[in-house]
Amino acid sequence: MNGKGIVIFLTAVSAIAGAGLWYTTNHSYYTEVTADSVILQGAAWPVADYRGIDAESSPLKRRACFVVDWDYVPTDTHRNDAEPLRAPYWFDCFDAETIARDIAAGRATVHLAARNEPFGFSSFVAQYPDGRAYLWRQLNACGQAQAGGGSVPEGCEEGGMADNPVPMKTPDGAHLSRPVVVTAEALQGEFPNGRTPPLWACRTVLMNHSAPAERG
Repeated sequence: MNGKGIVIFLTAVSAIAGAGLWYTTNHSYYTEVTADSVILQGAAWPVADYRGIDAESSPLKRRACFVVDWDYVPTDTHRNDAEPLRAPYWFDCFDAETIARDIAAGRATVHLAARNEPFGFSSFVAQYPDGRAYLWRQLNACGQAQAGGGSVPEGCEEGGMADNPVPMKTPDGAHLSRPVVVTAEALQGEFPNGRTPPLWACRTVLMNHSAPAERG
C-alpha cells in the first residue's frame, strides 16, 4: 500500500470512529419518556405536554420540557446554583443556553426539585411566568467532591427534598407560605384537661396560612 492509500485508509477509519462517537453522544442510550407530573419538593406536581429524555448510562442525561399551572413566585435562592446542561440537538425543546440566560436575567425562576437523588446530583426546574418549565439534573457539590477524590462537604449525607421550599400553590390547592414551629405547649389545648401525652416530637412543618394565590 502506497502513502496515498495509507492516508485514505486512516482518514476513513477516523471518520467512522468520529461518526460512532457522535452517534453515541447524541443518540445512543437515550430513552424518550412522558409523564403527567414531576416530583418537586417531595410531592408530585401536575404538568402538561411533558416531553422528556433519560438514560441508565448517566444521571446527567435527564431533561424534560413541560407546561405547569403553578403560581409563579420569583426567587433568587438557587439562581447561582442552576447550570442547565446542553441536550442532544434533536431534543429541540430544551435550549440550555437560552434557559441559563433567562435565569440570570430574572426572566425565569428556579426550583430545587431534589437533592442527592441519586447521590451527588441535584434536579432543578426552571419556570417561566407563562407556564413553560424545564427540568434537568446536574452534578452538585457532593458529587464534585466525590469525583475529585476529596472529602464530601458537611450535610451531603442528607438528600431528598429542597432545602428552601418556595411559596407556591401545591397540587391540592393549598398555599405554602411560611414554616411554623409546632410545640407541645401550642397543642396542649387539643387534649382533655390540658394534659398532653408524655412523649412529644417538635419539628418545623408547612401549614396553610393564606388563600391560594391566583395566577397572573
